[in-house]
Amino acid sequence: KLRDQAALAELFPQATARGYASMLSAVAEGSFRSPEASRNMREHLGWPLAVGRNSERFSAFGAQSGALPGVLTEATYVTPRQGAYAGRTRVVVLFLRGLPMSAWLTMMESSAQKFFVLRIAQHESFQSKVAQRLRALSTGD
Repeated sequence: KLRDQAALAELFPQATARGYASMLSAVAEGSFRSPEASRNMREHLGWPLAVGRNSERFSAFGAQSGALPGVLTEATYVTPRQGAYAGRTRVVVLFLRGLPMSAWLTMMESSAQKFFVLRIAQHESFQSKVAQRLRALSTGD
């Protein structure tokens, strides 16, 4: 299984979460290549706004996700209507690589990563806690 993941990593395009975030931010702002290109991308990415009560909660909502064995990506922009980030477009990108197959399958079934990025985008305290924990992990604390 690790061999398959390594092969896929070599065969498929590489990108960074920062690169995706930059692109989504430009799409949300209307400055991706041209206003027309941004509008076309928002049409394709904006499907979540039509789901459930999302149009009541957000004035903009775009998402793109992907999956390969052991890899999940979640890229989202939202403009919440309420809360600390009301009226402000938030972009959250999550790349998970090298997931054990059991974790990958669980996340594919539960969509936990989708709820995780939405919570970060809407809740300042949660976003702060996640950032603090990631800093601690990167420094070994």
